Amino acid sequence: MASARWSSRWHARFEAEGWRVRKDGTRLWANVVITALRDESGTLVGFAKMTRDLTERVRRKTIAWNWRVFKKRVG
Repeated sequence: MASARWSSRWHARFEAEGWRVRKDGTRLWANVVITALRDESGTLVGFAKMTRDLTERVRRKTIAWNWRVFKKRVG
């Protein structure tokens, strides 16, 4: 994530989607947004990170895609 912080430092925002690991060791598909936080003078004071769990959405899309492929093959 160091490169993500570097990117958000210069571009104000960094966003990515992919697999992440929860503290309990389970995997989740997540959307991560890192935003640079600046004071009134524009000095970088830190970063805000928001992680959204999209696992269920990805699971539903995969099921729908598999169903469409199945129907196409079976006829």
